[in-house]
Amino acid sequence: MTKTIEQIATDVLRCALAWEKDACLLGNVTTEDIAKLAAFCIDACPICGATAWVNIDCNLCQICAKFEEG
Repeated sequence: MTKTIEQIATDVLRCALAWEKDACLLGNVTTEDIAKLAAFCIDACPICGATAWVNIDCNLCQICAKFEEG
């Protein structure tokens, strides 16, 4: 079974969020950087199912919305 880019991004996001935000998993790229990149590739929140990062009642949406804010 071949995964879609969104499925891969969801797996990467879950992995990145399991670490401290300033941990480096790939060279000098932090887990926060990895999470931002993965979140960019996701169209629907894997937790609540809403359009990605708009549900103010979903913890994952709140976290990833902050990535977009900077």
